[in-house]
Amino acid sequence: MRKLLFLACVILVALFVVFQAKVNGPGSRRPPPGRNEAWKEWVTEKETGASAESGMTVPNLPRFPISYQFDLSRPCSGRCAGTAFAVEPAGVWLTARHVVESCRRVYLRAAAPQPVSRVLLHPSADVAIILTPHLGPSLGLDPSRLRDEQAGFHIGYPGGQPGSVFSRLLGRTDARRGSAWGAGEPVIAWAEVARAPARQGSLGGISGGAVIDGTGEVVGVTIAEEPRRGRVISAAPESLFELLASAGITPAARGSSPVQEIDGGDFGERGNRLRREGTVVQVVCEAGA
Repeated sequence: MRKLLFLACVILVALFVVFQAKVNGPGSRRPPPGRNEAWKEWVTEKETGASAESGMTVPNLPRFPISYQFDLSRPCSGRCAGTAFAVEPAGVWLTARHVVESCRRVYLRAAAPQPVSRVLLHPSADVAIILTPHLGPSLGLDPSRLRDEQAGFHIGYPGGQPGSVFSRLLGRTDARRGSAWGAGEPVIAWAEVARAPARQGSLGGISGGAVIDGTGEVVGVTIAEEPRRGRVISAAPESLFELLASAGITPAARGSSPVQEIDGGDFGERGNRLRREGTVVQVVCEAGA
């Protein structure tokens, strides 16, 4: 009796395997969630690597009090705009994941709309890579330069308009998507000091913009704000390293754009120049059907 039962189980398993092969085809598998468009890809956990594999150094920063936790922005649900910046002249851009995550179409609003050939999304952090045929000046990327209380300059399109923010680094903390119980990720918190132009209101639209240090090199990607306390949030260096390494990209520490030193007196004009050169651009997301 036991032998007959065992034989019946073996036959059922074999029939199930044959059925699956007919449905999916030889060697095929169901696409993972989030790959509905051919040009958009989620980088899987398996593909991401430690920062050591990228050859980049994660700075040792102080911990900002854990009681401060910031909700990350939600993906676009209509037609939205954020910021992206070039890290390779051959058309490699960095931005925030929520800016391009749920889009049916993405393009860069430069002198002429730049078509997007591919988008790579980090699986758990709010950062993404955009690939285009664009050739132009890029910024150097070196987050290992982050230091406690250093100045940071956030360049982008706050409120959909050209603008820049001067801030001071506070330290590491955590950000959560959606609610206090959502998935968390390590981030860097900054205290806002000044804006150029000196407009009030939300910084929405600066997401995906470059965070530049006083030497003019990129040390992060702006991903959120906490307006009640005047905080600006950027992605943690290891999130950038993981995404870039998974894409096989090693950006230069020095860019091709001739950015000079920046300070609290001229950061507005420096930001304007990066936008005029097409190094920092507005990225547009059209979501929905």
